[in-house]
Amino acid sequence: MSWSEVSADDRTVVLDQAMGLIAAAQRLALDVIAAADTVEDFLADGATDMVSWLVARYGMARSTARQWVAVATSLQGLPAIADALGEGRLGWDRMRTLCRFATAESDEELAEEAAESSAATVALWAREQRKITSADSDDAYVERSLRWWWNQHDRSLRLSGRLAEDDGARLEKALDRIASGYPRNPDTTPDCSMVLRCGGRMPSSSWHHSDWVPTRTLIGPPSSCTHRWRH
Repeated sequence: MSWSEVSADDRTVVLDQAMGLIAAAQRLALDVIAAADTVEDFLADGATDMVSWLVARYGMARSTARQWVAVATSLQGLPAIADALGEGRLGWDRMRTLCRFATAESDEELAEEAAESSAATVALWAREQRKITSADSDDAYVERSLRWWWNQHDRSLRLSGRLAEDDGARLEKALDRIASGYPRNPDTTPDCSMVLRCGGRMPSSSWHHSDWVPTRTLIGPPSSCTHRWRH
């Protein structure tokens, strides 16, 4: 049977059921991962930790395995969020984001609210709730920089840099404001970068560095084709 031959309603019903099974399986796997990590099952196979064991056993990327172990550990103290995942009311993206900032006290409330919210909204909650220590904040400011240079082959301007949270938010807001004036690329989602989302050509006049760039100091001679700033 080809799924293209059944009705749209039937395909939706089947997909709903499949997604529910995936969520239930994820909940089960995460519970077992947390237990296996606690009792150090990985030692029997010569692995040094649970992340390494998942990588070897299931061919996961190390970053994926690390994420699974971190989420599995967090969910042990967040039963309401774990239940919402297993019941299919929360998808992986929302659940994983909640694990970054949910506490035992906020677990139940966040599980209910997130079940009715988009992944983008939950990500916004995480940014608002994330606590930055003074050391983290100081490090972010010390390390922030911006580098730009012209590609002589195609006359394009290349940019690379790292911004602290407040500067990054201002840049994101300015870019979103610019992007809102251009057709959206139908092949991308609202979470994609401005460059990918803009279907039309951006004229150079659209860029106004005063919209976001803080007071800057150029490092190196002003005539250099590569410029940097550190604040």
